[in-house]
Amino acid sequence: LEGSEKYAKSLKLILDVNKPEDAAEAHQMFMEYCKTLTSAALHTELPEKITNAIIKGKHSDLIINNRLVSIERHDWVGGSVDCYELKFKICLPSDDVSSHEEQPA
Repeated sequence: LEGSEKYAKSLKLILDVNKPEDAAEAHQMFMEYCKTLTSAALHTELPEKITNAIIKGKHSDLIINNRLVSIERHDWVGGSVDCYELKFKICLPSDDVSSHEEQPA
């Protein structure tokens, strides 16, 4: 959570995948938490584009209710093979949102 006492600028959930053999189960559980956060913060369901990105461990983003919703993957350098972090984020979009897809409300 980033922001102030009364106003959140961004909300984040992070999944660290240390055991690639358990990634599918971890991604599924992570997706459930992301759905819950999206529902509570934006009063809408998490779009299929983002759920698919979470399941596949790929980057994706779009605008929902004037908020940027994104999933990012960061592979760890120098660590174990195939270990990575997935970051789910809901935030105010930057001034230049032209590169982000708009999701109808």
